Amino acid sequence: MAPVAPGGPGITVGYLRDADALAQWRSNAEHRAEQQRGRAERYQSCTLHVAKAERSHGFT
Repeated sequence: MAPVAPGGPGITVGYLRDADALAQWRSNAEHRAEQQRGRAERYQSCTLHVAKAERSHGFT
């Protein structure tokens, strides 16, 4: 996503448990309102990628 304000490109990563959670998030009224506000006021452009993780690992 390319912010309108100075500071360069930004990125947001979200993790959802399953396709149902994604559908709920997409139809959430507050999320829809923020989407519209972002398009009108915050971002010149945006690209969305939806992917399914095949494997994940980490350590602490």
